[in-house]
Amino acid sequence: PGTDTIVARSGDDLYQWNPRQPDLPPHLPLDAWTPDPQLAKDLRYQINSEGEVWTYDLRRTRVVESRRLDHPPVERALMALGVGPDGLIYGGAYQSYQLFRYDPRRDELTTLGSYDPTWSGEPYSFTTRGPELIIASYTNGHVAAYDPSKPWHCTAMERLNPRVLGFFGQQVYRPYSVAAATDERIWAVGPAGWGSTGAGVAWLDPATGTSHSTRLERTPSDILPLPGNQLLICDWDRLVWWDGTADRELAAAKVDVGIQGAVLLPGAPPRIAYVGGPVVVVASLPQPGQVKVELTSQGPIPGQHLQRYSRGVVIGGPQGFATCRLPEGTWRQLANVPLGLRYAFVCHDDVVYFHRGSALMALAIPPEG
Repeated sequence: PGTDTIVARSGDDLYQWNPRQPDLPPHLPLDAWTPDPQLAKDLRYQINSEGEVWTYDLRRTRVVESRRLDHPPVERALMALGVGPDGLIYGGAYQSYQLFRYDPRRDELTTLGSYDPTWSGEPYSFTTRGPELIIASYTNGHVAAYDPSKPWHCTAMERLNPRVLGFFGQQVYRPYSVAAATDERIWAVGPAGWGSTGAGVAWLDPATGTSHSTRLERTPSDILPLPGNQLLICDWDRLVWWDGTADRELAAAKVDVGIQGAVLLPGAPPRIAYVGGPVVVVASLPQPGQVKVELTSQGPIPGQHLQRYSRGVVIGGPQGFATCRLPEGTWRQLANVPLGLRYAFVCHDDVVYFHRGSALMALAIPPEG
């Protein structure tokens, strides 16, 4: 402030430039730099996206104090839902890292806190990896892990549980779908970030935080884990088998339905159900590149996504929800309440959870007969 000097930090290095001061060192170690008093004051404080006031150290390398000011609660539209390893429903809201938990048995909704107070965005997808809930979020493909069996301890100073695992990066900026492979790497697909084109498939190693992405031309709807450390990428009119060890495409197969959502079904060889418009397809995948269709069934509503329930799959879309019983392929419409975001749609214990704005909705699938 008050000078022509531009200062930028990268890790433990500091870069500075002033067109009027040619003798200014362009680079020096961060710990050798002392900001002038006015700049030090500007670096000292910040208000984060959740309304917390942070106090930094002299060089703004870490938060030394966090203070939450009293402010009225606000409602935000729900963004994504998932089922945790404890069988409870977890979710988040638009432009917020606040994580909530719903316990259906107690009909109890709890706001747990921010799963990374130092970052901002919103969750897009959830999966589980052992005892942990994996949360994949915008921005920059942020990945966090929460163990519900342990106490919540997550502040700007100590992100212990939940903990940040790393980032998928620019090519999978919004992780639309996330999966844990058999080698424990976490994979995701989604569109690229601002200033980039196309989409990507990316992996992250939770042990090291290392990640890598491969560019894709268009954004898949889902990524599903297969045996043998393989992944199945649902790319609209084709299925792509991905080698999770070599990080490369193994094979691909065309399908007749534009896939808008897909889930794994029990059994061997691997089986999937996918929906495109009002059509549900069930297919087995005997080996990479082979798709054996077992059932094609057209129903009363177009689907944006589907989830498993005890007797088949439940489909959600703009005209409501319907079930498709398997293996018969018989449909039954449940409700005409439209599905909101496809990311905020799960089914657990034959209850469908979705949202309308900021409200968490539940729809029980009735018994048949």
